[in-house]
Amino acid sequence: MGLWLQPDFSYQDACSALIHKVAKAANMSSCISGKILDFAYGFGDQLLLIHKHYSIEKIVAVTLEKSQSAHAHNLVLKSNLSRSIFPFIGDAVNPDSWRSVADGSPFDETLENSFDVVVSVDACYHFYSRVAFLNLSFNSLKDGGTIGISDIILTDAALATSWEVRLFSYLTKIPLCNFMRQIEYEECFRKAGFDRIEIEDVSEIVFPGLKKFFKSHFDFLKSLGSDPSVGMFQYFCASNLVNWAYEKKLIKFVIVGAAKKSTSKIAQKK
Repeated sequence: MGLWLQPDFSYQDACSALIHKVAKAANMSSCISGKILDFAYGFGDQLLLIHKHYSIEKIVAVTLEKSQSAHAHNLVLKSNLSRSIFPFIGDAVNPDSWRSVADGSPFDETLENSFDVVVSVDACYHFYSRVAFLNLSFNSLKDGGTIGISDIILTDAALATSWEVRLFSYLTKIPLCNFMRQIEYEECFRKAGFDRIEIEDVSEIVFPGLKKFFKSHFDFLKSLGSDPSVGMFQYFCASNLVNWAYEKKLIKFVIVGAAKKSTSKIAQKK
């Protein structure tokens, strides 16, 4: 999606801004020589960006997309970061399915209480169960660990049972169970065990900018005599679809930060 902070932003600028925003929500700058668990790493650019700008010792990352995982693996190798970044392929909320992109070996590390930060940029609404994702994230974090994600949720005026939301769910292949209002959404974090939950609506600097970018790029290709439907049409349609839902006041794009309660602090309170 990207965070379109400036009118002249490139797509890369917008995506980088979104990653930094999610990192800030996760308080990643305070994580010194820490371990990060990244759900849905795309083509791998965000892994390199996180490694470059934050003091991270190790990144374990998982995605379900084979083509993206192969590209990310090559990117990690070319950057000589194979001892710091470990891309896996598999179902994000099913660790038993995770396989190393490097050699196909299963993920054999201990997840529980192992990571300082969990991040997911523009992806977790696609997971078959956001509740399962939050539970896994919570269990994977050390005491006091943090999570930062970008996500799509319903506006307070929308109903998950409406035909518009059902149609949007069908066309985007986002599970209907993941469409919930903010009060229900925040409660999912609380039930998973998180506290210090902060949710920021950034829809105005996400959806319109993305639509404008793809329309501009689409028109530019047409002006060159190229057929923009080759390779770009699906993205143009997806952008228009999410903007339709946004303009209909069905959805909003949010940045979320939260923390895992420290058991030591809980024990002291008792």
